[in-house]
Amino acid sequence: MQEAKMILPLLIGALLQPMPSPERRDARGLLDTPCDLGAGTVTATTLAALPRPLSEAVEQFFAPRRGIADAGGAYNATDVVDSRLPSRRFIRAYRVGPIWVVWYVRGGGIVSSPQTIAFRPDVGPGGVDAGFVAMPGTVFAGEDLCTATKAIVAGVRNGTP
Repeated sequence: MQEAKMILPLLIGALLQPMPSPERRDARGLLDTPCDLGAGTVTATTLAALPRPLSEAVEQFFAPRRGIADAGGAYNATDVVDSRLPSRRFIRAYRVGPIWVVWYVRGGGIVSSPQTIAFRPDVGPGGVDAGFVAMPGTVFAGEDLCTATKAIVAGVRNGTP
């Protein structure tokens, strides 16, 4: 009984904590947060809408991580490992200058979270266009992907490879 008396105030305190405002979702259940990145910004709402070299780089980046589903596509959003489905789902991507910032959801049930990864053009020997390459330090997680995108474009990196 003594233990119940100690736990009850903790439970009540947890229940009374302010809940974060629910994120906005579109009709497909995808994160629908407006993001104004200025004039000249290009938005892609599906993987197919990305330039082919970029979509190939995105697919290659996520391949070791069980791939990425297109916006609205089936993906493994749970803690249960299901190798038939990708563990990530594309939300949208923004091009600001030469940088593309890809928004996606990483599945995993209770640890599921919206995230970013940025890609820049890759230049091969002799200045030849070599597609796109993921930019180290541009994976950010959280509900405010717009702020993360603005930070990436401003040069902020999180220190991870």
